[in-house]
Amino acid sequence: MIKDVEITITRETMPLTQAGFGLPLIAEFKVTGDKIFELCSDLAAVQDAGFGTTTGVYKMAEKIFSQSPRPQEVAVAELVEQEVNAKAVITAADGAEIEIEAIDSFSGAAGNAKSVEVTNDTETGTETLDVTYAMDVLTIELDGATHSAADIVTAVNGVANFKAARLASGDFTTGDTQVVGLSGGEDASMSGALNDLLNDQNDWYFLLSPEQGEAGVKELSGWAQANKKLYVASPAGTVQNAIAISTDLANSRTALIYHNDSESYPDAAWVGRAAPENPGSITWKFKTLQGIAPADVSVTNVRDLHSANVNTYIQKLGVNQTSEGMNTGNEFIDIIRGQDWVEARMSEAVHRLLFMSPKVPYDNRGIAMVVAEVQSILQFATDRDIIARDHDGNGMWTVTAPDRSDIPTNYIANRILPDIFFEFIAAGAIHEVKIRGVISL
Repeated sequence: MIKDVEITITRETMPLTQAGFGLPLIAEFKVTGDKIFELCSDLAAVQDAGFGTTTGVYKMAEKIFSQSPRPQEVAVAELVEQEVNAKAVITAADGAEIEIEAIDSFSGAAGNAKSVEVTNDTETGTETLDVTYAMDVLTIELDGATHSAADIVTAVNGVANFKAARLASGDFTTGDTQVVGLSGGEDASMSGALNDLLNDQNDWYFLLSPEQGEAGVKELSGWAQANKKLYVASPAGTVQNAIAISTDLANSRTALIYHNDSESYPDAAWVGRAAPENPGSITWKFKTLQGIAPADVSVTNVRDLHSANVNTYIQKLGVNQTSEGMNTGNEFIDIIRGQDWVEARMSEAVHRLLFMSPKVPYDNRGIAMVVAEVQSILQFATDRDIIARDHDGNGMWTVTAPDRSDIPTNYIANRILPDIFFEFIAAGAIHEVKIRGVISL
């Protein structure tokens, strides 16, 4: 995809639509079958999509729809795990290239565990082309002769679990002996299934899944970090298990909420309560979750969980409430969501300026037009309490831009406007209050 506007935010403490920032996706995974993706406004629609009342997807949707406020819609999906095949490119002296791919039941092909070997046996005196697979090596034997790339592709395609395609045509000769390691191979994965989903459906922000095992949580966490989604999970197991997972992850886009009954799905309830609120308008701490009992945790458990950036659900002063609102990367969830909102809205605003204007001139007037769009989004973020205000009530943000005379000629010639820089102070939220007083007579 070609990007005409690139927004980069650095935190020192394809944009989603407004609706997308409040849309949770509940995904379960299977090995084979058809993919399901449906937007549901109630539990009847979840059932119509194919998820019965005993399924994890239904139960999570039920928790989401039980909250007040709650999202207007929930996306439910049954995704087919996609295998990422191992590949290698072999190259001939004359520039011929063939991509060879290990497919289907070919497993364990990560790194250089498997390889493609092109060899010659000049002593045979034959001109046959022989392709075999044994002992983790796909051997292409040229037998001392010259063979076209097309012939080699045909021969490789005749070997079970391999396929080949020409990237550049030409001939392979006796001088082309080489060994190339296959790389990039993975077993079928949830990450592959989510990558496949993004090709069709990307307007959702929160990722949930009934998969709460350690391996699954870690895989989905890594995927969310790479794809700017917010993943919330309640991993099965003990307090120590949740602490160990969080410590391993340290991921700014994963939030864990520990509960001794993970199948009550406090993660779904938490997302259901927070998702409909505007980014930046709430903290994820102090939230009461309908249909969720407090976790069976001691004071020591709670302290240990919080030290490892794991949230839980407890009772304070008779009120059931979520704790901390942190992600596993030791940052507050609302800060990350606010950052993502600013990035998405700013990208939209600048794109809209470029699309709707007959042209934005490359002079100080045009630069000012771009700056104005950036400023408008920062003011919008101030109004939404993403950005802090000073004593006079003004947003604590700044925007700087270069003068046209200071921009290198090559940028101007290529119509690239560099070095628009903004900075803001996040509003955050008050989570603890310390009050001191003196009583005198």
